[in-house]
Amino acid sequence: MRFWPFRAKTEAKQERPLERRLDDLERRIELLDVEWSEWYDKYRRLYARISKRAERDEKGPESLKDAPKPTNGAQLVQTPAGAPRRNLRGF
Repeated sequence: MRFWPFRAKTEAKQERPLERRLDDLERRIELLDVEWSEWYDKYRRLYARISKRAERDEKGPESLKDAPKPTNGAQLVQTPAGAPRRNLRGF
């Protein structure tokens, strides 16, 4: 191995691939963090909807009296389960 008096130049060349690799890994971790937070948010909202529906089903038909009326002209239709659903015209 030869002695090179300007060691900083050779060390800088060796650090560049490591710095790129580190930057790449940091970017991937950030993307993974964003992806998992989006997934968790979707799961949390879905679980809240399911819980609210289960709570409404436990109360039964008396909770339908207090239900808001549709404002866009759609009609509420009683389903066999007893829960109201909007009648979608043409769909």
